[in-house]
Amino acid sequence: MALLDDLKKQAQQKQSQGTLDSSKTLRGEEVNWHLIAPKLFTLRQYLKDLVETLNSLEPDDDHIFTLTKDVTFRKLKKRNFKFNPDQQKDGRSFTVRYELTGEHNQRLSVGNDVMINKIRTLLKDLATKFDETNDGANRSAFVIKPLFTTRIKCEASLPDRMINLTIENFSAPGAQQIRIKPETINEEFMDEFAKFILGHQNKFMELAGYTMPEELRRQLQEKLSQGKQAKAAPEEAAKAETRLESTASRLKNIFKR
Repeated sequence: MALLDDLKKQAQQKQSQGTLDSSKTLRGEEVNWHLIAPKLFTLRQYLKDLVETLNSLEPDDDHIFTLTKDVTFRKLKKRNFKFNPDQQKDGRSFTVRYELTGEHNQRLSVGNDVMINKIRTLLKDLATKFDETNDGANRSAFVIKPLFTTRIKCEASLPDRMINLTIENFSAPGAQQIRIKPETINEEFMDEFAKFILGHQNKFMELAGYTMPEELRRQLQEKLSQGKQAKAAPEEAAKAETRLESTASRLKNIFKR
């Protein structure tokens, strides 16, 4: 019985520690939420207003969407912007979505079963309208309507006190995730985010910390150029010395004659 009593005591201690750890985690996440919430709500309201404005404005910029390396849709417009709150309605996540739409269908002829299945699956995953017909032996022709949906989901990441942005199908199929610190969100960041959504020149990625600032890039390029010149100097000197030795050798041979 002594062994069983010891095992029961260990199990109770483990359960108590687990409950304590869980309680600490929940308290930590609540603290993080109170730090994230003001910035996330500011971004939420900004994007909600942006959606309403863009639906009224209907920007006339042209955009491209690269479906595959052989198929690129051009002169697309961004239309039907929507702001979707999260299902939990607690404000911890929300989504902006819009359509990239164009006037001209594109035809793609594919010549092997692997690629045919790949294109078919890709188009279905994108929920893109298309017609598929037989195009000869082991070939299929896809006539694709230019209509693609872009989604930008913003979500609080409570364990690490970050805000996750998941961007799907922005200019090509696929998703990328950007993690930003709440303190990053200010008026400049939101304006650059709007420019990014519109496809205008912007500093959104730089402000989010995912690209190198132009000044730092210039400094690194200068250092790299100086490094190349420093490396090239001894090489050029060695070449010059070799040429000099070769010339001297030829002159010696001439005088020997």
